[in-house]
Amino acid sequence: MPNKPIDNVLETLSQMPKLHRGLHKNIFRKVIENLAEGITRHHLEILNLLYEEGTLHMAEIADMLLISKSQMTRLIDELIRREMVERHPDKNDRRKSNVFLTPKGSKTVEEFKKGIEDNIKRWLSSLTDQELSQIATSLKQIQNIIMRLS
Repeated sequence: MPNKPIDNVLETLSQMPKLHRGLHKNIFRKVIENLAEGITRHHLEILNLLYEEGTLHMAEIADMLLISKSQMTRLIDELIRREMVERHPDKNDRRKSNVFLTPKGSKTVEEFKKGIEDNIKRWLSSLTDQELSQIATSLKQIQNIIMRLS
C-alpha cells in the first residue's frame, strides 16, 4: 500500500517544472527582455551568483550552475565583451581564472532583481490579503522543512 503523504508530495513536486515554466513565462522573460539585448538566463545566473558570492573561479561557477566548462568559457567571454565581468589569472594557480563583477554587472543584477520584484507584485496583486497571507505562511513552512532536511 503506497504511503499517501509521500505520494502527494511526489505528485506536487512533479508539477514544479510546469510551475517554473509558468513563472519564467510570466515573470522572468519579460524582465530579461527589458535588460539588454542578448542577455540570457545563463548570463543572469552567472551575474547573480557573482553578486551573491563575490569573486569565483570559472570552474566553481560552472560546477555551481551545472554548466559545462566549455560553455562557461563562452558565456564569460560574452559577459566580458559586455563589460559586466572581468577575468584575471589566479595569483596562486595560473591555471585558474578568477571572475568578478564590474559595476555594470552589479547594476544589471540590481535592475533584474527590481524587475522581478515588480513583476511578482503585479502578478500577485489580484490575490486577496488572506490568500497572500496563506502563500506567505506556506512558503515559510516549506523553507523551514527544507532547512531541516538539508
